Amino acid sequence: MLDDFANITDTGRDYPLVTTGSAVEKVGAADSKYDALLGKARALGQMAVAQAVDPSTLALRWMSPFAFQAFGYRDGCTSETGIPFGATGPATTGDANDGCAVFAGHWLYLAGTTIETGIDPAATVIQVADVRDLAPGDYAVLYDAPAGGFGNAEHVRIVDVDAPSRTLTIERGYKSTASAHATGSILAEHALGMGSNPLLWAWNQATTSPPDGSGRRLGEVMAEWTAANYDRDEHGRAVGTRVDGIIFDADFHYLNENHASTVDANNDLVADNGIGPDGANWWGTGMHDFYVRLRALLGPEKLIVGGVKESRGFGVLDGVQMEGAPGAPPFDSPTPSYRPFDTDLSILLTQRGAGGRYTEINQKHPTLVSPKGKPIGSAAGDAAFRLPFGFALLAGAYYGDHHRNDPDPWYDEYAVDPASGEAQTTAAGIAAHRHW
Repeated sequence: MLDDFANITDTGRDYPLVTTGSAVEKVGAADSKYDALLGKARALGQMAVAQAVDPSTLALRWMSPFAFQAFGYRDGCTSETGIPFGATGPATTGDANDGCAVFAGHWLYLAGTTIETGIDPAATVIQVADVRDLAPGDYAVLYDAPAGGFGNAEHVRIVDVDAPSRTLTIERGYKSTASAHATGSILAEHALGMGSNPLLWAWNQATTSPPDGSGRRLGEVMAEWTAANYDRDEHGRAVGTRVDGIIFDADFHYLNENHASTVDANNDLVADNGIGPDGANWWGTGMHDFYVRLRALLGPEKLIVGGVKESRGFGVLDGVQMEGAPGAPPFDSPTPSYRPFDTDLSILLTQRGAGGRYTEINQKHPTLVSPKGKPIGSAAGDAAFRLPFGFALLAGAYYGDHHRNDPDPWYDEYAVDPASGEAQTTAAGIAAHRHW
């Protein structure tokens, strides 16, 4: 095993390499103690302050190619984690001039159904052929036949479901215009990203995602938009920060058990979960194609980092953020389970041995230093930190241990004077000894 560690590729940077672990909200000069700052669009401008203190500090834009995460903003043209969504149109543009329109076919849906009778733009009650998987509070697309055509598409919110009569009560025209739809029109519920909020809509990265009015599939649009905007703030303004690359969130190469098994990636009203009848992984191939396009647009110097240990993209990605490694869910447990230890170790060695410039161990279990939203003292100690930190040191990987409820968790081991063996707590001491 030690020989395996010895054969990994060096990053060219001194260790330990410490990151903020998750997207930070605010950045100051003191954060130059981190080797890499991860942030969404609104934090990018602040990262220049840290880079002014230490120009070697990496700034990585946090983005999601899997789901629309900026649903909480009133301004639909806010691009906090990726392409903005303010309206529905024939093509996905991300352009404020057309209301930041998104083509309805670029979202991912569950296997849909048809409506039994035609409706006018004012109708709020419709009868459908099948109400299975439809639930109050969820959102769906409603469009003219044929399936996968997305003509006159609008998004609706399901208010009530009456199963015996197969009748839905709906609110019409969410970020879209209510239209008349004939009998046989299509209704399909939105698939969600990693979370339960009904507005956390998943993008359709599969190769079967239909082209929009410009002739482009989602992966093509997203690669072009990302390359043009990764170094801009949430309003599309240039910032004074050297943005070194992008770290993606939840960029799975397959639709796993966390996603509904009734996903319909080719919009034929039959569940496929992103897998073709011949076993081809439409979803994974689409994700890889997205990486390839983005790399061609960004060039070789910018970092492109996958956001989960299951990310695929060797030869394109610069590594992955191994979220939760080397532990197993539930991540809020103060006594971690290390069932996937061997698997995580294999992934780490493969990622580092492949020459990736940025692979990160991202620890998620509570510790004394970082309770991660749990009551102070719920963790018996910091053992959950030391094992993954040792992982990172042995493999020359970055290490992140951060949580939104812990603004700045800093362990003694991050900065040590090798002569005295003492942890450094002052700004000067940390600056001098954070790479021991």
